[in-house]
Amino acid sequence: MLAAILGRELFIYPLNTQLAFQKMFPTDPVFFVGDSTVFGLDMTSITPSGVNLGLSGDNTAGALHRIKVYSKQLPSFSTARAVVIAIGVNNLGNGRRTDSLLPSHVELMLDNLPDVGRIVLNGILPVDERINREFEGYNNRILVINNELSRICSANPRCSFLNIGLRLKTDDGNLSTKYHRDNDPVHLSKAAYAIWERELRLALASTTKKVPQKVRSQNKMQERPNAGPRANRVPAPTQ
Repeated sequence: MLAAILGRELFIYPLNTQLAFQKMFPTDPVFFVGDSTVFGLDMTSITPSGVNLGLSGDNTAGALHRIKVYSKQLPSFSTARAVVIAIGVNNLGNGRRTDSLLPSHVELMLDNLPDVGRIVLNGILPVDERINREFEGYNNRILVINNELSRICSANPRCSFLNIGLRLKTDDGNLSTKYHRDNDPVHLSKAAYAIWERELRLALASTTKKVPQKVRSQNKMQERPNAGPRANRVPAPTQ
């Protein structure tokens, strides 16, 4: 799964572009990691310090790889005030047999963000199966996977699970027609983005500036005197 992603020019080139533009990142950034649905988010409507790291066509294997790269090459990433993750729909095309890998990848993503102040993990959004028969059964799989993602997130005190798909789907579980582009079962309409951006804004509202680890350690020692020491979108490459 990762080999297929790394072999795509439309993965490596945008990734390198993101890294090259790090000097343009705002101070105290909030990073958004995901696929093309994330890239379509309007950072300015969510947070003035948002950095959009959405990458079209990405899956959980690619996002996990990128988080490891960002942690090493973007000084502000590994200690960010918050990281928002929304990824997974592109995994579904690999078949049901790979569904179990998706939560495992996400769990590893969280493990690779030990010093991030807050993590907002998004559930996979529903698709409109009525448009494309190849997507038949996707929404039932998404339901099962999201339950697992929610469980993983609840085990991490810094993680909040956001599942706006519940507000975007019809009674039969499909992404509502008004919430996706014409004849596009996956990509969101402006109305859907407005709902998602509002919920992200609320989810991040309680996120305060992260206290450096060194300061936290000093505060703990002072409290125990007898204890010993212990949105800004990255430009898309021109085609």
